[in-house]
Amino acid sequence: MNNLSRKCPVIAICGATGTGKSKLAIDLARRLGGQVINADAVQLYKGLDIATNKVTKEEAGDVVHHLLGCLDPIEGFRYNVHCYRRDCCYLIDVLRMHGVTPVVVGGTHYYLEAVLWRDFLRPTKERTSHGKGNVEKIEAANATASQYSREGSSIGLYLPTHNGLKNYFTIFRRPRMRLPKDPRDYYAALSNVNSEAAIHLHPNDTRKLQQALLVHLSCETANSSATDAFSPRTSTNRSSCPRYPPPNSLIFWLCCQSSILNLRLDERVSKMVQRGLISELDDFLISAAKSLLPDGPFFNEDGSVNEAGKKALFQLANKDLLPSVGTEHWCRGILQSIGFKEFEDFLQLSASERESVNGRVMLAEAIEKMKIATRQYARRQLRWVNNRFLRRPALGGIPVYRLDVTPVLTAASPEEAESIWSSNILEPCLATIIGEASPLLLTPEPFVDTPSTDVPEVPPPPYICSACKGRVFVNLSQWTEHLNSRSHKKRLATLKKRNVQMSLK
Repeated sequence: MNNLSRKCPVIAICGATGTGKSKLAIDLARRLGGQVINADAVQLYKGLDIATNKVTKEEAGDVVHHLLGCLDPIEGFRYNVHCYRRDCCYLIDVLRMHGVTPVVVGGTHYYLEAVLWRDFLRPTKERTSHGKGNVEKIEAANATASQYSREGSSIGLYLPTHNGLKNYFTIFRRPRMRLPKDPRDYYAALSNVNSEAAIHLHPNDTRKLQQALLVHLSCETANSSATDAFSPRTSTNRSSCPRYPPPNSLIFWLCCQSSILNLRLDERVSKMVQRGLISELDDFLISAAKSLLPDGPFFNEDGSVNEAGKKALFQLANKDLLPSVGTEHWCRGILQSIGFKEFEDFLQLSASERESVNGRVMLAEAIEKMKIATRQYARRQLRWVNNRFLRRPALGGIPVYRLDVTPVLTAASPEEAESIWSSNILEPCLATIIGEASPLLLTPEPFVDTPSTDVPEVPPPPYICSACKGRVFVNLSQWTEHLNSRSHKKRLATLKKRNVQMSLK
């Protein structure tokens, strides 16, 4: 890797929330003359800087950040991983063409994998504006980055394919057929036009069903097939075609002891509340209400949203989403960020109700819910790294370098923490990138290959349990888990007992 620095490698930084990913990205970009590209789904949107933990201008300093706070929260509901991959890859190409090292950082590891591996997502037909005008756009992007870097205002400034994004939305505005008005009809509609995609989706997962229908409509407009776009991989498959093959890419993984990280995350939630999280959520609700709700009965004389307006807004956020899917599909866009669903009941209280005993109890419960949700999110991020980046064949893998930030988080003073950070985290990363250390200070994590075994042939999904009131499963592992569950066995015993009693009559 001794020539890695001259090739402007794509540096990806992953790990659980609260481990210092943004700090490492900024430090590396500053030392390497690079720029940071955000890979956190909710930080793509404008607003909610506290709730989404965006880096501040003071923290970023003179380091340019891209794809950060650049999407309108109301208009961003259709911006998905395919859009992100297109925009991020274009930015990476722009930066590398100008000799600038791209540092891609964020906690949405799904997005990271989509960028780093070509074969992670099935191809979709998208109209973009990347054509003969690329040279002009690259020059404009470079000039814009330099301008903002000089001005010291480098947060959320640049979305390179804005025109392409408009064209992407235009596809969905001119379909040949329309979406069903009733979301309960989405599954039947998708089954009629793309049965292969439908069998892999739950009938109540209206968000994914709607996305599949929209992709089908867009591909229909482009006179192509959308079958491949929603044909999921089996659980044993892993991406095998790096977009930037090593040594042109590498991954730094920040990790921490779970007990220490949990304490840090709890403290961070408490600090977010102290910094004004509630006021930020209230202000965002007002902004969202003015964009989504009609004038009239939903606003007070001072312009604030009244109780009816808040209820209407939350109902709108949950519209077309059936409750059986789960809280992870609570709503769309930035409203999926941790904070809104936990504070939903409290935010709908009036000012006097919030000051009451019951209001304070609801606030404490909401804060505790947010702490639990944050810890659960950190565990999901850890599982993704282990299961997707490491638990895979070495062929087609990207080296993952693990760095333990526990000593940094447990340091006795800020000065000691900074010293440990520099010696244990930053300098080893720089030495690995530049290839100056001999022997290397960091060694990549080993890949854990899971050899394929012969398994008995199973019927295709969906799997329907007639004993449990027709529950539907689209995942074989979930179906197997259900069959072995206590509730299912108890239900079978009840039905068997009932049949015996009926036969004796």
